[in-house]
Amino acid sequence: MHLPTTLLALLLTLTSSTTTHAFLRKPLVRPPKYYASTPYIDVTELCGPGASNPSPDRVARNNRAITLASAEAAKRAIKTGKSKRSLSSFSKRELEKLVTPESIQVETWLHVIRAGDGFEEGNVWRENVQAQFDIMHDTFLKSNITLTLGGITNTTAPHWFRYQTGLRFGPLPTAAPGSPVKPQGDFRCALRQGGYDTLNIYIMGMNTNSSYGDTEPFPPVAMERSSVSNWDVLEDAVIVNFKSLPGMGDRWMNEGKIAIHEAGHWFGLFHTSQQQIDGPYCDPDPLGGDMVYDTPPQSIPNFWQNGCPLDESDPDYPDSCWNDGLGKDSIHNFMDYSADWCKWEFTRGQGERMRMQFEVMRRGRSEVPGDRRC
Repeated sequence: MHLPTTLLALLLTLTSSTTTHAFLRKPLVRPPKYYASTPYIDVTELCGPGASNPSPDRVARNNRAITLASAEAAKRAIKTGKSKRSLSSFSKRELEKLVTPESIQVETWLHVIRAGDGFEEGNVWRENVQAQFDIMHDTFLKSNITLTLGGITNTTAPHWFRYQTGLRFGPLPTAAPGSPVKPQGDFRCALRQGGYDTLNIYIMGMNTNSSYGDTEPFPPVAMERSSVSNWDVLEDAVIVNFKSLPGMGDRWMNEGKIAIHEAGHWFGLFHTSQQQIDGPYCDPDPLGGDMVYDTPPQSIPNFWQNGCPLDESDPDYPDSCWNDGLGKDSIHNFMDYSADWCKWEFTRGQGERMRMQFEVMRRGRSEVPGDRRC
């Protein structure tokens, strides 16, 4: 998909230190050509705390919504004669397939937030941003998810540039209605487009020893279409380190797959090593752990510095649940922590879960018009 020749801009009322403008065709400082020789980002983990350690309450609400929606779909099928089975005869996977569309289409916005005109200030090329969308489009299309580009915005705002993971968004606990939001909430108020079913990706800097990306809040939860909270919509965000875009400066993550990983969370995917209990554990239930039937049990993530064995017969190929006989670790999966050049797949089951989660949790949920309060 090609961007229109007319450059996009938002009509925003921002502070005097914030400027929203068209992209420079070429930034003042070009990203390093030989990025493999540049220092990698010094991070402690791939994802922020929301996706790495999701709230048990949100996980429970997510599961409850799926169970209710699936049961209602089965009851409708029985009532209309489309199924002659009893409700109790459906397996969990069979129930979930009743609310899993064959394909979905999702409007996507990319918001670049930079501190200035230099490379370290996040001044990325428009070509890098377009390449990021293109690789996401081609990747999710394989899972019958069509991303449509709503637009790209480019904002100079030094006070927004360094994102701090784990800093929840919303009104201050003691603030009166209409009071300013917490720090770093204002960029979402200003830039976010669409409702809970619109994917908004913010490309910006990250704090030192932070992470490559973040998805907040996680996992998504279903809300009544008639009473969607604006805070739920505005808080909903995918955050990506600008150095992880295709062709940018990091040696481990420079093919745009951080955005794919974080968007996977936005669509409801857990890490392949996700545990629903504390501590490393090999869950024998095919729908346990990451709740996907065709990803083998995996008790720990495989980090990007550990190499990328291609052949499962390689003695270095990781198998953290070696005694279950259900398969080795998913090091080539987008939802593990491998380097970009080692990740290239979602499974069929992950594709089904993403489409199901979107249908149950997100489709049709919109922001209340005129109630943004930013």
